[in-house]
Amino acid sequence: MKNHTISAGGILLAEPYMLDPNFKRTAVLLCEHGKGGSVGFVMNRPLAVQIDELVEDFPEFSAGVMWGGPVQTDTLHYLHTIRDLLDESVKVAEGVYWGGDFQQLKFLVSQQLVHPGSIRFFLGYSGWGEGQLEEECAQGSWINAEMDSNYLFKTAPERLWQQAMSNKGNAYEVIAHISEEISWNCAVGPHAFSREKVSSCNDPSAGAASGACGAFAAHMPGGDCDRLELGQYRIAVRIERGQLCLGQRGGRREAQP
Repeated sequence: MKNHTISAGGILLAEPYMLDPNFKRTAVLLCEHGKGGSVGFVMNRPLAVQIDELVEDFPEFSAGVMWGGPVQTDTLHYLHTIRDLLDESVKVAEGVYWGGDFQQLKFLVSQQLVHPGSIRFFLGYSGWGEGQLEEECAQGSWINAEMDSNYLFKTAPERLWQQAMSNKGNAYEVIAHISEEISWNCAVGPHAFSREKVSSCNDPSAGAASGACGAFAAHMPGGDCDRLELGQYRIAVRIERGQLCLGQRGGRREAQP
């Protein structure tokens, strides 16, 4: 199973075992990607503050603020659906626009021409230097997915990562329900797992070995096998009696009956 090409307007989903607390279980909308680097915003990290509490002269407006990423956290950004009302907006994805004239935005809000559900504010952003994002994706840190404006404007933040992962289908549906904890035994579900390190991404038959390459192997019903460039382990997914069980990270545990 192949990852989508990295491109502006797509989503980056953190692999389920990512240890970086900045990006654990995050869904990042990539707004720029090119030779100069990449810029995106974390869509599922709400902050306990409203925009009119954060910006002193902002009109009363019951819209929350998201943590956009660890870069320049003293800067404000916004994504919205109101391109026809807000000059200088830039299209990022279908139904999603970035930025625009801030003074004009405040006027529109003061005239009650903007609904809180049509705009998302972000403090800071997520940034990568030239080639950095490609390297992280090659290492299995990110899974690329297609953007849907409903993720940003309709889906509850706490469900966004799981929903976007599950919507990719096949083995990703199983990955979407893996526990957030790294060290655990079993999770509920009609699947059984075994996990092992693999030594070569190019060798689908590679067994447990030192020097993991970063591949998941998901064996689906009917004997089909999909392989995901994701993390440092091969996960074998079998649809059978029992629970969805995984061993300690770095170890191996056969499927439970």
